[in-house]
Amino acid sequence: MLKLFEDITNDLTEYERLFVAPWISAGLRTKVGKANAIPASCIIAKVNKFIEQRGETYKLNGVRVRKLVGFLRLVYGGRLDLPYSETPFFIGSCSKGYFNAQPEEMEMVCESLRQRINQQSLILEALKVTQKQHAPKTTGPKLKQLTMEPTWQAPEAN
Repeated sequence: MLKLFEDITNDLTEYERLFVAPWISAGLRTKVGKANAIPASCIIAKVNKFIEQRGETYKLNGVRVRKLVGFLRLVYGGRLDLPYSETPFFIGSCSKGYFNAQPEEMEMVCESLRQRINQQSLILEALKVTQKQHAPKTTGPKLKQLTMEPTWQAPEAN
């Protein structure tokens, strides 16, 4: 869960881990190569239609797709245990969507992720600098508190 985004980045539910993740995995497995990438919007539409046909009420959205893809990547990378049997594959991503990356595409996917991480690190450092510039001064003479009340007097009427 991410601070300031708690309402949309909740941990995966059991339903998402046990049912939605395998459905997404099965679909992505068939999208071999970057040329066959599928946009998140299509994943959402297909999964929601499938769930609706089953008479269930869950609704997938873009945030949850990203969270589920991250979960699958962690599982396939051996960082998390799967509660079901699954053969790992390399989930790639690009501007066109998600795909089952081929060996020649894997390094490009990793490089893209490194570049995004580096960009976020630069932004974080810039925010820290800005934060320091705007932090209240705790040393030195105290500044007079400004008020919204006028300091001038209106002329008295005769």
